[in-house]
Amino acid sequence: MSTLWNSEVIVCLAERIRSNKKTWFWEDDGQGNPQPLAKDQILNIFKDFFPVIGIYNLLESNSRGVPELQPVFLYEHRVQQISPTQVETLTRTVLNAAGFSRIPETFHFKRSAIFSKNSLISLPLLPDMEHMRDEKDSSYRFFRNGYVKITSDHVTEAQPYNTLPYNALIWHDQAIPRDYHPPAAEISENVDTHFRDFVENLSRTDDGDLDPYALERIKTVIGYMCHRFHNDSKRKAVILIDRQSDDNPMGKSNGGTGKSLLIRCLRSILSIHDISGKEFKKASYDKFALAGVQESHELVCFDDASDSFDFERIFPHITGAFHIRRARMDPTSIPADRAPKIVVTTNHPIKGSDTSHRRRQIVVEISPFYRKLLENDGTTPADLHGGMELCGDDWSDSDWCEFYRFVFECIQQYLRKGLPRGSFESQWYRRTRLINQYGSSQLLDEVLNILEEAADSGEEWFCEQLYQRIRQSFPSSPQQDTNFLSLLKDTAADFGYVFNAHKNGDIDKVRLSEDRWSRWNALGLSSISKKIGTPYEKDDRVSVFQITRSASDSTQLPPSDSALHESLERSYRE
Repeated sequence: MSTLWNSEVIVCLAERIRSNKKTWFWEDDGQGNPQPLAKDQILNIFKDFFPVIGIYNLLESNSRGVPELQPVFLYEHRVQQISPTQVETLTRTVLNAAGFSRIPETFHFKRSAIFSKNSLISLPLLPDMEHMRDEKDSSYRFFRNGYVKITSDHVTEAQPYNTLPYNALIWHDQAIPRDYHPPAAEISENVDTHFRDFVENLSRTDDGDLDPYALERIKTVIGYMCHRFHNDSKRKAVILIDRQSDDNPMGKSNGGTGKSLLIRCLRSILSIHDISGKEFKKASYDKFALAGVQESHELVCFDDASDSFDFERIFPHITGAFHIRRARMDPTSIPADRAPKIVVTTNHPIKGSDTSHRRRQIVVEISPFYRKLLENDGTTPADLHGGMELCGDDWSDSDWCEFYRFVFECIQQYLRKGLPRGSFESQWYRRTRLINQYGSSQLLDEVLNILEEAADSGEEWFCEQLYQRIRQSFPSSPQQDTNFLSLLKDTAADFGYVFNAHKNGDIDKVRLSEDRWSRWNALGLSSISKKIGTPYEKDDRVSVFQITRSASDSTQLPPSDSALHESLERSYRE
């Protein structure tokens, strides 16, 4: 992470000290030899010297509403958290640059009184300043030469920082260390569009054709990740996953589709913290795994998550405050309205398909376009895009400005439409996730057959009838009978069926009436015993279910089907 005090800043701060004798906290013996610091001189360091060079305490409330002090360095509306060691380093650097190189000698026996963590609590507070945040209908991006405001129908040019409100604060990590100069209209039509082309390639079908709906989905999600505002009821983790196919089943992809490259490119416009997705699992629980997350981070990326990724562990971070534990420090939290968003890159469907999982995810399936190029003839993304790494050092100013312009388009699209309501995963994604739960594709297909039969007939099924049917076909399955019912419900939800609509999805308990008793025996269930070991009798209570098709759900169809596209468009409009 770069520091805010570059050489130009140090020169400016040094001039402030030279021209303001009120900040001269030291005394000499008349021959240029600095004298030991007295208590009142140390007080002057905190009262006058530190504020002039931009060192303050920032008072903010954590997620529990408890005020906390953070030493920060402020320069022209930009602010950066600093440690006690950095406070001392900055102080010595400025004094040396101002021509007072011997003054730091006076710190030798007073370091703990000036630069210790406990002493820095006495820093003056940064008064009446608030972090500049995105709003529901607008977003800001900060560049070296100013800031840009983005709304659904307009993008400004870079505005000077002195036009910001006097009390506006910007985290230094959020400022992009480049200038933004959008090209003139006649020039913009002829510039290279490397990143735009890259995102389009992530949206191609297996045949190589551009899927406009997949492109719209990826662009909307890019806009969502880049919009630093939380709609409390619509917070989700973005799941970037390789698209599954007959050639690439059950999460067996070797990667190379461009998921991680997409996040690397977004790092040029977002402050992103990386966490190894492979290590984030229940078997290797690390309570300090999130220790590196800071409030200035806008996105936390769990990269290359394995099939044992512990998604439930980040439930509270997706929808609430971002709780953090650090070694030898008190736990802390980033309040929900300032918490970073979350993205997971993986080759494996995230385990769990219940409502708690589904409502916290927006799944984006990435085309195998780049993986196929690499496998067929060794072509890399750099080869395809001008012989340069995307968002790399070789990019020209026009490449960068086109990149920013495309990202701004994505933000505008998200501001206009928001995230689609449905999950709209492809059939292959849903199958792969369920196969991982079932342990067998044949068992999944049998349950799908049962769902279709039950929906077509509209008849009531005994739960024991379901268990017997599966046991007869898969006698060696390790699943318990009750697990079959749970899997049936998950599969129904994923493939457009409704389980017990009349009971709002709950199990139905009924008595074995004369008609049911006849069906029970006709189905060969008379030999089944209760848990207590006795056989069932007429008028005993049993569990039953009915299956219907959802009138509004089209998730049985693959994503290229026009019905699903119409449903996707409808979800955006709603």
